[in-house]
Amino acid sequence: MLGITPARYPGHRGPASAASATTRPGQAFPAHRARATHPAGRTRGRRGRAGVRAWTGGDGRRRAGGARPVGHTGAMSAPTPPARGSRDLLGGPPATLLPDDLEAPAARALEQGQDAAEVAARTPAASLPWAVLAEDALADGEVVQAYAYARTGYHRGLDALRRAGWRGAGPVPYAHEPNRGFLRALAALARAAAAVGEGDEADRCAGFLADCDAQAPVELLPQR
Repeated sequence: MLGITPARYPGHRGPASAASATTRPGQAFPAHRARATHPAGRTRGRRGRAGVRAWTGGDGRRRAGGARPVGHTGAMSAPTPPARGSRDLLGGPPATLLPDDLEAPAARALEQGQDAAEVAARTPAASLPWAVLAEDALADGEVVQAYAYARTGYHRGLDALRRAGWRGAGPVPYAHEPNRGFLRALAALARAAAAVGEGDEADRCAGFLADCDAQAPVELLPQR
């Protein structure tokens, strides 16, 4: 797993951080995401349960163009998360595992069908509801709102990672479910940045996602 330099990613304030540069243009990631439907056939919008389907694995089907559903977990074998504080055999930093109770209240509320904006207001430190709002805004073509939601979830996740001992480098495993709110927000930020023309920002976010866990881009970004 590759480490990251603290100055490389936007919003990082590690021990040796510096402001990251933002240039244009670059690779784009299409806003590609299916939406859940009512039994009667009506599409549910941002206030519905599309994000919950992504969190719980949905129906497991690929989307048109070969992309997996955002946050899809059904087709992925569930590897055992590394032990807390485990260190890379080559001497790299240990994997960071966010606390089990960080995202659980928000996840339960979303699974019960509660409005994602209300869940975010009640649990603002959790990345998951912000990631769901960003994903739903991308699905609706509201890229500016998606960018704002995703960046909020991303920064909340950075704060949580630092509290858990992360120092700007090392794995953030996708297999550990409480990490997925942050990883989903980071993936949504990559897609939203591309949609508003911040190509270099999109590339940085996609690279950060891969550095966290090589499987995360496969699960969370459209595959070409």
